[in-house]
Amino acid sequence: MRLLTLLPLGGPLVGVLLGLSPTTLYGSAPARAAAGVGLVLTASGWWWSRSLVRRALRPGRTDGRP
Repeated sequence: MRLLTLLPLGGPLVGVLLGLSPTTLYGSAPARAAAGVGLVLTASGWWWSRSLVRRALRPGRTDGRP
């Protein structure tokens, strides 16, 4: 879960390490919109995954009743 969250966030870092400025990467409106949508989707995926793991770890009933 952590790796899948960090991979999209590491993309801009790789661009900067390769010599591209953030202005070059996100200078246009479509690029900024895509980055914003990507951040929202990454945060939503993190939240959803954490809730699934919490529910899976929650102790449940073992007598067969809901």
